[in-house]
Amino acid sequence: HLNLPEEFRKHVRFCEWFYISNQDTLVEHGNQYDPYCLCSNPVNPLIQKGHKIFVRIPFGNLANKFLSNGIGLNNPHVVSNYIKNSVGEYLIFYYRYLMRSQPFIIWTLLWGSITTVGYAMLEGLMPAMTDPITVHSRVEDIAKRSNTTPNIVWSLKELHAHPAIFSPVTILRELWLDRAGILALIVLASFIFFSVLNVFVAVSVWWFIVPILFLLPVFVYYARTVKSEIARTHRATFNAAPLSSRIANVNRVVHGHIHRERHTQFEEIEYMNTGTWSAAYHDVECTKPYGRKCFVWIKPDQNGTRIANLFEWKDPGIEMIPPGSTEEN
Repeated sequence: HLNLPEEFRKHVRFCEWFYISNQDTLVEHGNQYDPYCLCSNPVNPLIQKGHKIFVRIPFGNLANKFLSNGIGLNNPHVVSNYIKNSVGEYLIFYYRYLMRSQPFIIWTLLWGSITTVGYAMLEGLMPAMTDPITVHSRVEDIAKRSNTTPNIVWSLKELHAHPAIFSPVTILRELWLDRAGILALIVLASFIFFSVLNVFVAVSVWWFIVPILFLLPVFVYYARTVKSEIARTHRATFNAAPLSSRIANVNRVVHGHIHRERHTQFEEIEYMNTGTWSAAYHDVECTKPYGRKCFVWIKPDQNGTRIANLFEWKDPGIEMIPPGSTEEN
């Protein structure tokens, strides 16, 4: 697709999930430490459905495809944009932004979540396509393109998170389907109570509404206790850096997945994160940008030692971000 001349084709290299640069820097996206977004088998990523072969799609990508693409004015790049602190805030948001443009947003979210779970379960539990005869050469090829050895490929793979698809309860919680199911059970139980009671004696519709109101605080309490695991996966990605650097025998790790620009030193390694270039905003009107467009530049100093710095792209120009100044971002 790049249509490069033959002498330049060797300058372009595609790696499975990591790359070791000049034996001092381990570069990864970081999604392999996120149970929701990892490729569950990067050595053998293909699956077969019928007579067709596909790349297994991670759960996070399926959620973007079937859910995020239909959430209207809720910016998927910033959690605070669509995760509110109370029912009142959700109602205000709906009234201001969705009532006229997307009045059936609840149905869109519900159907998108159910479709995501269906595809994730269908594809996530299918066996990977493997060839025992060529697996050794396959790993050798991964190692060659990543500037390392097969032993390090296998060791880094062992650091990866366990795919969330093998924990259906966790998936249901992350998509809010657990709360939707509990609310549906409350309504169903109240309707059954009302219907059975109405068989023996004529009662008003209040006998249907009152049980719902009585059970609703239980639902609200449960809903408030459920916390998203996004913050935990962010910490897992960051905390994996020291061990992965030891395995790769490097002193610097560069990530990007958690979308938080960072340049810090901890446990004798240099850790850098390039943040995100996504169109992220704190507010629906898109007037308060979130994050900075950052990149890592590694180059030799006057003594020939490779040094790395985090820069913000200003367009025009760039500005270096001092180490340690981004830890709270």
